[in-house]
Amino acid sequence: MKTVNVILLAEDEEDYVFFTKRALLQAQITSGVQTVGDGDQAIAYLAGTGPYSDRRKYPLPEVIFLDVRMPKTSGFEVLKWIGQKMPKAGPAIVMLSSSDQAIDKEKADQLGAHAYVVKPVTADMLIDIGNLLHLKWRRAEVPVA
Repeated sequence: MKTVNVILLAEDEEDYVFFTKRALLQAQITSGVQTVGDGDQAIAYLAGTGPYSDRRKYPLPEVIFLDVRMPKTSGFEVLKWIGQKMPKAGPAIVMLSSSDQAIDKEKADQLGAHAYVVKPVTADMLIDIGNLLHLKWRRAEVPVA
């Protein structure tokens, strides 16, 4: 599996933040996790603006867990922004949702998400996602550790 230094978790519900971080630990993913609580903060973090301008403190993530339904700016809108503003070889993006609707999964895929996960997130899901992302990185001929 690719070694990941920083994960950005964009999630507005504290319970899901707690359980996702717990699942990461159970999956033995010990990366640094940065959290933001809404879509505007996610964009500011990724753009390196406002309180997130210090890249030593807020480095660009290699993986983004992005809640579909967040306050201010939705996860889909953040995903669209990422597609327009960040390089194609940018972070891997995992959409998190309580919705299992096909239309949401299709929209996430069309906007460039690498995976779509229905909450709650478990350690087994993260391991599966890690394996999936590893395959995508290999297919893109991006070096993996």
